[in-house]
Amino acid sequence: SSLSHANLSRASLRGADLTMAAGEGASFEAADLSDASLLVATLRRGLWAGADLQRAKLAHADLSHGDFRSAVFRGAILTHASFREADVDAADFRGAIDAHRAHWAGAVGKPHGIHLGMFLDLGI
Repeated sequence: SSLSHANLSRASLRGADLTMAAGEGASFEAADLSDASLLVATLRRGLWAGADLQRAKLAHADLSHGDFRSAVFRGAILTHASFREADVDAADFRGAIDAHRAHWAGAVGKPHGIHLGMFLDLGI
């Protein structure tokens, strides 16, 4: 089922299985997605501002063009996740796993715990 334009703002989705979820423009603003699985999800152009994604499994997820301002990714698994063209200003990536293996081309902002310039200089 498609999550296109779904409004899940402030929803409690702790530990939810959203593996392979798909949709564009969904809102997860300030939602609790801690410990959730978004493996191989395709959720482009989403609003994730202030979302709690601590320990979430985001490997191979396409989250490109998303708004992640002030979202928390502590302990999240980011292996090959795509944050291309995303706004990650003030997002907290401290302790995130495999941030260096995620895709950051075109991402903007000043997140905590990672230095975007380093990734962009490497072309990832």
